[in-house]
Amino acid sequence: MQSTTHTNAHNAGTVAATLRRRWPVMALGICALLTLAVLAIGAEPAGAAPAGQTANQKPTFPKNTEVRTVPENESAGAPIGDPIPAAIDPDNDPLTYTLAGDDKDLFGFDSLSRQISVGTATILNYEETRTYNVIVQVTDNEGSVDEPADVIDDTIAVTINVTDVDEPPGKPAAPTVRAADADGDTTLTISW
Repeated sequence: MQSTTHTNAHNAGTVAATLRRRWPVMALGICALLTLAVLAIGAEPAGAAPAGQTANQKPTFPKNTEVRTVPENESAGAPIGDPIPAAIDPDNDPLTYTLAGDDKDLFGFDSLSRQISVGTATILNYEETRTYNVIVQVTDNEGSVDEPADVIDDTIAVTINVTDVDEPPGKPAAPTVRAADADGDTTLTISW
């Protein structure tokens, strides 16, 4: 079965050829208008899904921002707060999540669970850096008529706050030991 658009285009071409043979000068303007009119009857609007299909709907996160908290000196691989909430996709397409942003290399990210974790070589120190910022991105890999399939459909900004932990004092420097025997008494003084 031929599509309506293909059949209409074929019919418009046949009519246009007939008009050009019989009335060559006047036929040019009429043929152009007739061709456009016949094609428009069966054509789909730009950006629309093919007949019988609905257009792809992009996934979206329920919120624009999330905040996570992690204690300083947390070990590598430790999860940071709860996983990021899943994006909602009206078409139920499979979704792909990625981590982005300036601080992304300091953290791990499980794209299946959407869990952010402390990176393998990251040492979180409250006294040095108290806040990090990353972005979680989502795509349904479907794209649309005017965009590629791998375009990022939505993002959520995540602030990671590092909390202070009471740390034991560091070990003191080696003590200084002096023996003094000025008056004949033996005295030993140790100072730290």
